[in-house]
Amino acid sequence: RYPLAQRFLILMGTNDASIFFPVPSGLGLNPGDPGYPGSLKANLQQMLDAVNAAGKEAILLKIPVTLANCGSCTRYPDPDTGQRNVQRVKPFNQVIDELVADPQNNVSVVPPDLYAYFLQHYSTEYSADILHPNGVGYQSVARLVCKAITPTSSCTGGP
Repeated sequence: RYPLAQRFLILMGTNDASIFFPVPSGLGLNPGDPGYPGSLKANLQQMLDAVNAAGKEAILLKIPVTLANCGSCTRYPDPDTGQRNVQRVKPFNQVIDELVADPQNNVSVVPPDLYAYFLQHYSTEYSADILHPNGVGYQSVARLVCKAITPTSSCTGGP
């Protein structure tokens, strides 16, 4: 749809980390391994392959922290040790590290670490739900992506 686009931002996994319909991470698995098909790793690899085949550049983003197991669940006292983050989100971010480390994927931009950022800023940059940044949070995402793509540039947005 966008033939002039040279880069594609890929942020995938927050919904896949659901406790209700979880997608396996695929951490440590490779094509042909049992459990690889249908995993987050396999799905992201398909996207990377498509972007690379089109001669474009893929930029992966790490998945942000979640604040509870579900929208109606009690919020975690410490999101970093919360069940959904420990069992799903952190392994998903490790999968992203594995994909970036594979030279065949041609990922040259270090993924902005939305998890680490929002772990420190969720109290002021998340909306009322457990998953999504508010307006200031999205400005911060834009700034983090800008800094990842152009580290010497002065990127603005967010606090």
